[in-house]
Amino acid sequence: MNSSETEKKLEFFHLLLERNPDLEKQYEAFANEADERYDDLFPYIQSETEELLAELQSLNISDPDWEDYTPRHSGYIEEWEAQMHIAEDLVMDVLDGHKTGINAMLSKGKANLGLLSFVAGFDACLNADLQDEYDTLGDAQFFLTESMREIQSDVIRALNSVVVPNRQMDQFLETFFSHFKTNHEKSEDYLRFFEPLLLALSGNKERAAYLNQLLDEKQIPRRYIPKVATELYKISENKEKWREEAESLVAEDVTVARNLLEEYSQTSYPDFIRVAQKLWHNNRGFKPVLAHFILDNTDREKSPEFYKRVLLWVTTNARSVSKYKLLREVLNEEEKEAFIHKHKNDPVFFTRMLKQEQRYGEILQFVRQNRDSWHLNNMVSTILEPFPAESFTILEQKILTTLETERGRRVYRNIVEWLQMAGSIKGFEVQTRQLIKLLYNWKPALPALKDELRKAGVR
Repeated sequence: MNSSETEKKLEFFHLLLERNPDLEKQYEAFANEADERYDDLFPYIQSETEELLAELQSLNISDPDWEDYTPRHSGYIEEWEAQMHIAEDLVMDVLDGHKTGINAMLSKGKANLGLLSFVAGFDACLNADLQDEYDTLGDAQFFLTESMREIQSDVIRALNSVVVPNRQMDQFLETFFSHFKTNHEKSEDYLRFFEPLLLALSGNKERAAYLNQLLDEKQIPRRYIPKVATELYKISENKEKWREEAESLVAEDVTVARNLLEEYSQTSYPDFIRVAQKLWHNNRGFKPVLAHFILDNTDREKSPEFYKRVLLWVTTNARSVSKYKLLREVLNEEEKEAFIHKHKNDPVFFTRMLKQEQRYGEILQFVRQNRDSWHLNNMVSTILEPFPAESFTILEQKILTTLETERGRRVYRNIVEWLQMAGSIKGFEVQTRQLIKLLYNWKPALPALKDELRKAGVR
């Protein structure tokens, strides 16, 4: 870069700072960080916590001022819903004010104070005893925690648009973990809440190395922050240590588990199946997230029993016919029969499995026994071809019986669907037209039914 270009950039930078006071504050903090004094910030966290706690606990949620209520939408609103909205708005006004203060400090080059204010805000929410005599907020603690989780996302976004001096970041992390050791060491969940923020702050090798060192110095249990503990080694590009840490924490967090399984699915099948089986038997609630991935990467020939166990779970929970097609290949006749009848209370899944077995006679019998089911259309659709006459009779009887006993637009729309299905049966076009004519001339006349028939193009 020549001197002319450098001078232009400096001039541009000077003008930019002049027109952006907040940016100038960030630059001053960055340029003077070596001279900046760092005092003990424990009293700062405490004062911020006490101030927000007092605001929250002063709210009169049990007896709100209705004059300040603004409905969130037009139309009728239940009184309990309106009370909940008022309560939420009261709390959020306080938390939004706290968030504004955090953002102001971030933008003015005081990121260490802004981030510690966020920590103080979370502590205040953990300790708040709101005046909510009638439980208007439901689980008030849950509402407060989730609100702080949203604020955390906002803080992370704000961090992406400011420059934070290294010394400020070091001081925040040092103070934060010391605060944890002093006030929350017995809480395994406390640090988990801050994992998104800690991950956002560990985005380069230098920062990851410092954070790793700090965890060791402060003797922070890695299982308290499994995503962070493993991600630090990934950022540092130390794959061996990453695998080692992920192996030790794999049962603690589903994201860590997924990342390790993905790694082994590409590099080592024995390790993949070992970890997958460990997680499956651990039963920590990971199955809904990991089951499909585990199934897709389990070799049916190499691990037949485990493959069958996982496939059974996936098929049961997804009620998937495509998965049942795979399952029926690995079950013996007794196991298959037990699986089919275990799901008899799900008429759609049950009849579709019977269809795969080409047991149409059983489906017909089942449909006749359950013709009042909300799932009649789906069930009948499986036997239209093997039993056209029987299917038409079921639909016709359902239509006529319904019209004898029920009225209303919803009912008529159902009738239209049954008619359309009847009309799709090959060889029964004439009978369907006769049935449509009967409905148009129904006594007493049903104008709404005729309107639904016309709208659907059924004439």
